[in-house]
Amino acid sequence: ETVRGIFDETGLETSSIKLDQREKTAQIGGNFATQGDFSLRNDFPLRDTAISNPNILFLYLDSKLRQDARFFARVRAFYDPTGTASGGSGSLSNLYGAGGNKNVKVSLQELKYSANIDRKIFLTVGRQKVKYGTAKFFNPTDFLNSQPLNFFLPSDERPGVDMVKAHIPSGVANFYAAKMVENLSSSGNPGGSYFRGEVAYD
Repeated sequence: ETVRGIFDETGLETSSIKLDQREKTAQIGGNFATQGDFSLRNDFPLRDTAISNPNILFLYLDSKLRQDARFFARVRAFYDPTGTASGGSGSLSNLYGAGGNKNVKVSLQELKYSANIDRKIFLTVGRQKVKYGTAKFFNPTDFLNSQPLNFFLPSDERPGVDMVKAHIPSGVANFYAAKMVENLSSSGNPGGSYFRGEVAYD
């Protein structure tokens, strides 16, 4: 990577490189997926063929702050113009007749702030995605999420858990303590606390 800047008489680089560094402290991105489905039936005319067009958009903001602090937000938006996902029915003769604002669903997946105390205790506050265990079809250690994982989806689309989490690394061991905030209406997770320890060995 080539970095261009302006140098003063002492040979030190001036504000141009500082501007480049500030531009790299925040990132905005996401991904978009769309799908089209239709079904044919012998007892229905072609113009009444049932169709659906679900669209999913993920957007995220990742900002690095001073003293190794970090802010992260992730939003999921869903829209089906045919209205099939919200209980309507789309067809070739009426592609968007059932569409509307009711077919738009926006949910906050993650909203968290991370900081540390003397780089010995690492704290994360807010809605965060935590999944213990790597199993996809059956994962009994995934006890934090009240919603089961839908393994038919390519990614985990469950919202995060509202919690305050502390991580204390110690040599080959890691210790975690967390306090979960009850939020049954949004993320569906009950309140509670837990402690966790990990030790590596040969």
